[in-house]
Amino acid sequence: MLKREDLSDAKIDYLAIKSAKRGNDVYEYRIKQRLKPIEIMADELDGDIFEDDDMTILNDKTSKAWTNALFVTLTYDINRSNSPTAWRDLGSDLNLFLANIRKQFGKISYIRAFEAFGNGYPHIHLLIIFKETRFKVFKYHDVYRLEDKHIFESWYHSFVDIRAVRNLKHAIRYIVKYLKKLNGNLKEAKPENYYKALLTQGLQWLYNKRAYAVSGDFLRVLKAERARLESMKHNSNLLKLSDGTRGKVIGYDLLGQPILKKFKFTFLGSFAWKNIIICGNYTKEEGTPWLMVGIDPHKLPEQDKARIRSFDPSFESEPESTADGMIRLYEHSDIWLCVKCKRRGDKWDVIGHTCKASVRESAAINPHGLDVYQ
Repeated sequence: MLKREDLSDAKIDYLAIKSAKRGNDVYEYRIKQRLKPIEIMADELDGDIFEDDDMTILNDKTSKAWTNALFVTLTYDINRSNSPTAWRDLGSDLNLFLANIRKQFGKISYIRAFEAFGNGYPHIHLLIIFKETRFKVFKYHDVYRLEDKHIFESWYHSFVDIRAVRNLKHAIRYIVKYLKKLNGNLKEAKPENYYKALLTQGLQWLYNKRAYAVSGDFLRVLKAERARLESMKHNSNLLKLSDGTRGKVIGYDLLGQPILKKFKFTFLGSFAWKNIIICGNYTKEEGTPWLMVGIDPHKLPEQDKARIRSFDPSFESEPESTADGMIRLYEHSDIWLCVKCKRRGDKWDVIGHTCKASVRESAAINPHGLDVYQ
């Protein structure tokens, strides 16, 4: 309540402002406003930290799956002490846990949330981004796990659950949604969420605990992650998979994992137009043709020859031998390489390929000396 006195004419006004209390609409509004910048930044994070096909079995030294972000849950052993003691010690236990992480792994940034179990004991949710360390990941029962979990377990007195974060955007969305649900307006809470939210907010108030906390540099760290993920992207419309293929997201499964329509693209170099022969599945309407490289045009099927003659009658005058600087899949082989190209000036950039026959496992021959990314 505010009282306003007009000193010129002694007029007095009163203004009532609704206070923010845990569980009311004002408190919910403030929570949403404070989390909004994080949500906005999270929406700009595009790309996975690691790829699902990089997964290997536990302790496989050849694993390519690494992450610098973890989702950690710290629960409290009910045999250790009673619920009031657990809540009172919650802050000091968390600070000690984070101090050990920083000492071992360097600088971190995080979001944390407190929640109450149905029995009144607390547990802690943490989304941690590591600035100086990465962790090897493996998949166990459809969950991404950490090989170094035992290190974290040694720093906490009760159960520790750790999940490797594959997609930072989805992880941040999840924890923000969780915070809103636990700290929202109780009058509008869904029946299945009401008791947990009421118990959590009540115990947070009783033991004077903040509902959540965010590192001061969290937004700055997200900006750095956005730049890093952008640098990893090859095509904004495709997700890169570890086996060298790319997939277009056509939906998400019940676990939130992307359902992909897979493609495979391999950069092979740039070629002069005269060294590239148009393949039979080209149509003028498509604009970007599929092309065949490193093949003797006389060995093409008659159907392909007829299509090529329709817009390049002189193609059969090309020499039978493979021109210098062209790509073949295998030496002394009848397996030809089909490539996807894009025109750039008087040249075509080769941006992908597929094979027209089953092939043995082998690398493409690259006479240009360029790296071939598989």
